[in-house]
Amino acid sequence: MADDQTGAVLGCVAEEISQLKKHHESKCKIIESVGDFAYIITIQLQIKNLSLKFQLTKQYPDVVPAIIPTSNILTNVQNSQLSKYLMEKSEEFVGNPMIQNLIGACLQWVTENQNDITEPVKEKGKPTAKHSKKKRSLKNEEDKIIDKKPAMKTASDVISRILWDENLKSEDFIVAYMDRFVGIIEKSFDSFSWEDISSVDYYTLAIPKHRIFYFKYKTIKVWDKVQRLDLVFGSTGSKMTITDIVSNYEEQLKHDMEENLVFESDSRYEMPSDPNFFCDDEFCAKITQPNFFVALRITNEEILKTVAWMQEDILKSKPTYFDCFIPPVCLHLTLCMLRLDHTHQIADATNLLKNLQEEFSKTVADCNPIRIRNIYHFSHRVVYGCIKIPEELTDLVQKLKCYFYEEKLLTDINKNFVPHMTIMKLTRQVSKLTESNQIDPSIYEQYMNCDFGEQVVDNLYLCSTDKIRQEDGFYMSTINLKL
Repeated sequence: MADDQTGAVLGCVAEEISQLKKHHESKCKIIESVGDFAYIITIQLQIKNLSLKFQLTKQYPDVVPAIIPTSNILTNVQNSQLSKYLMEKSEEFVGNPMIQNLIGACLQWVTENQNDITEPVKEKGKPTAKHSKKKRSLKNEEDKIIDKKPAMKTASDVISRILWDENLKSEDFIVAYMDRFVGIIEKSFDSFSWEDISSVDYYTLAIPKHRIFYFKYKTIKVWDKVQRLDLVFGSTGSKMTITDIVSNYEEQLKHDMEENLVFESDSRYEMPSDPNFFCDDEFCAKITQPNFFVALRITNEEILKTVAWMQEDILKSKPTYFDCFIPPVCLHLTLCMLRLDHTHQIADATNLLKNLQEEFSKTVADCNPIRIRNIYHFSHRVVYGCIKIPEELTDLVQKLKCYFYEEKLLTDINKNFVPHMTIMKLTRQVSKLTESNQIDPSIYEQYMNCDFGEQVVDNLYLCSTDKIRQEDGFYMSTINLKL
């Protein structure tokens, strides 16, 4: 039994070190078996010329590591304060991997104390040759004062603003925080209790403020600790505040749809129906990429919950793949893909579907629900639920293609239709982190025979591939037909 526990601990530590290497790349240096230490890990951070050295014994994570912060602009007192702070935080994570959490805690400490962190002033004395070479002109001294970064409002300030500003709706905000086991997770602001964390019970969701990494207003990131982004108060020099963001949001959505701006490729957007298609911005000109699609939205709660459970289960062991998952609220079956470059084309496609609503409703009147069972992949880059569709839906897809082709809105009527519900898609960033252009098959093989459930053919959406989402989280749509 003891050997099994030791093996599990070693595997946990090895996985943590692997994730640190992938996340910090060249900024991470790891040395094994040095004296009494199993590992010495040094992470070079991008702020304040700060590096953190973690000395791990063989008893880690049951025994906290020694933590040594180093910076050429921290005073000895500040170094001691930071070291003490991190040691106190490490006690919260005993028994669990903690390095990434401690890095987040360090960033939070630096952010909260940045007003007190300045380059140390050297004492006056007899100048040496070395000091003489480093003399600065009055202009350079003035420049240093000008270049000093302004103090940034904290996560606590943002929370208070959302709670007490009558012009803000708390349900419009999303909080991203560091989970000890999963990594960064996004949840709605109202999911949390914002009382003193020591006063809440075991069943109430509450988090320490230092674990918060960013806030979003709907789809727009408005505060980010690491990036020093503050669009809530404008404390970091931005000319925009949350008042501007809220007032401009709906207007911007309307403008984008009316003018049909060139849409950016969405990392969570489903792949085209051709299993051999893998579009990369470096190889596919945006002008040839589909930017709209007709879809059957998945609304069955059983299917949505099953996919959410599967994604959460995978994240427990492989948090690196977080950005690859399609949010359950966006699940759909793509029926047809379009390239609409002008406002009149969007209007034509929308009106065409509206005029065909009655015909399409008759086509699927006696249609059985689609069955989503088993999962497979496109070249290990897209993992999807296999869909068995009835003959009536096949007829509807063929009619869609013919109508859009006649209106010159569909460029390739012969493209194969492969019914599937995308669950996860490899992104460029994750591919870089994992050093692979494929999703690791081991993370989804155990779900290969999963039965997701049935979806009634009762809707039709014309959706944009843009990153902007509707208030309910689904793709921005110009029309939603009830069949």
